[in-house]
Amino acid sequence: MHPYLVRIIDTPEFQRLRYIRQMGSVYFVYPGASHNRFEHSIGVAHLAGELVQALNRQYLLHEDPKLKALLYGQTDESKPLITEDEGLCVQIAALCHDLGHGPFSHQFDDLFIPKVVEKLSTELEKEIPDGEMKREKETKKNTLENWTHEEQSGSMLEMLIGNISDTECRAFIDTHKDFIKELIDPRGE
Repeated sequence: MHPYLVRIIDTPEFQRLRYIRQMGSVYFVYPGASHNRFEHSIGVAHLAGELVQALNRQYLLHEDPKLKALLYGQTDESKPLITEDEGLCVQIAALCHDLGHGPFSHQFDDLFIPKVVEKLSTELEKEIPDGEMKREKETKKNTLENWTHEEQSGSMLEMLIGNISDTECRAFIDTHKDFIKELIDPRGE
């Protein structure tokens, strides 16, 4: 596992995934279904790394005749389809894709968040009367109504950057955070 992935795993934001069940409330019916988001995310990061390597191998073998020469002892190297930095970003995105989940996983998204949106929308209506700052009110309301755990995962990624003590790792993630967030939530802004 890449050292940057370990640095991310060591942050409090990532460690909280140990307490969020992958299967939500299914655990209460099937106690053996006890997987958590922590385990799941580490597995997804591993598989993402394997996928990047497989794509690069297949690309180089089938699309680049130079690799065949390389495999038989020549030193003329070919450029991979996915660079090392891009591959690491894919693994970081895979590792962090569930950071935005709340308790009980998707039930949190489907049951709790709409209630919060409704309550906050009501408070927003009281806070900003009709006619005053209408655009700001609509923007806030749309933000609440369109909340997703994927978007929240991107926000959590930004938070966790500050908790990484390794300056080289922190700089890498900060430099590539927009790409990583896009990998986590391709529908995002």
